[in-house]
Amino acid sequence: MEHLIITISRQYGSGGSKIGKAIGERLAIPCYERSDLDRIAHERGEDKSYIPEWREHTSSVEIWGANDASLWGFRLSQAGSRRSYYSNEREMFAIQSKIIRELAEKRSCVFVGRCADFILKDRPRCLRVMIHGSEDSRALRAYDEYYERSGSLASKIACVDRGRAGYYKRNTGQVWGERQNYQICLDSGALGTDGCVAAIMAAAEKL
Repeated sequence: MEHLIITISRQYGSGGSKIGKAIGERLAIPCYERSDLDRIAHERGEDKSYIPEWREHTSSVEIWGANDASLWGFRLSQAGSRRSYYSNEREMFAIQSKIIRELAEKRSCVFVGRCADFILKDRPRCLRVMIHGSEDSRALRAYDEYYERSGSLASKIACVDRGRAGYYKRNTGQVWGERQNYQICLDSGALGTDGCVAAIMAAAEKL
């Protein structure tokens, strides 16, 4: 039987990472996020081609998911940073896509973000999930769990989601969050973490 693969796309503040980790624990399978893919790329020595020197001057959100309009506001220090950003992003996507496919070949696992739903869309026994929520529920989670305290949470949520949508569009040519890209879409504000985990587990059993 093919490995079970679960990909989780998520709006910022919806708790997708927490849900992914909980699924991994329930099924005793690894859950991979961006930091895990970066670590694997680093261990292989493959990250040098896509992590620019100016990474330390910006946040991970700004590097991995900036949209066109907001990129100018990041005050990157080196000349040609806009061109370098897109070049490095394409290289990063290619390397991480390769790692995602290799991991999916080895064993059952969960992937959070990184366009894994698109990268593995033709794979059998791949459950593609979208986690979303109301602005209020996501702002509350960002405040309680992510320790977001400064600035407007609504602006932060909108900025991160624009970044994720832009990254997805540039690298897949598709619209992030469209229902037809997923088998199930879950409202974590209404269902809670446990409810989302239960729904995903039930859906996974049908594959």
